[in-house]
Amino acid sequence: MKNRVRKILSYVAERVLTAPVSAQDVEGIVSELIEDGYSLQEINAAFSLIFSLPEFLLVNLPESFSSTNAMRVLSWAERNKLEIDAQGYLWQLLNNDLLTPRELEDLLHSVMELETDSVTVAELMWLFPRVLSDRMKSSLLTGRTLSSHKDKDVQIH
Repeated sequence: MKNRVRKILSYVAERVLTAPVSAQDVEGIVSELIEDGYSLQEINAAFSLIFSLPEFLLVNLPESFSSTNAMRVLSWAERNKLEIDAQGYLWQLLNNDLLTPRELEDLLHSVMELETDSVTVAELMWLFPRVLSDRMKSSLLTGRTLSSHKDKDVQIH
């Protein structure tokens, strides 16, 4: 079965690298694979590997990950989950150095774990305090109050 899953991965990679792939194209690819004699179990195993790649990279991402020449591209699943305005908001924060590449990856990982079909800017703002370790940055990005150690609220203006 491993060899057959590898063949499916190779086939999908070849299709994706030769032309952009839409959701309808994925359905067509699955149909073609079934016609070629692959089982749904093998196809699911291959796609599970493909969609687990961002999580694998997140876990193995070096702490010093940064490059002024690198550009993060959202995966197909991330593009479908994040509404366009939420995508733009994330890029704006990243391009203005308000988010680090690592924080972006952490946010995207959390976005993909949400049990909702689409994520808006409001939902991103709900995620900031849960994902970002810097409480001050989170407060500034959300416009919410920052609770001090003495349980007093300080309004950020």
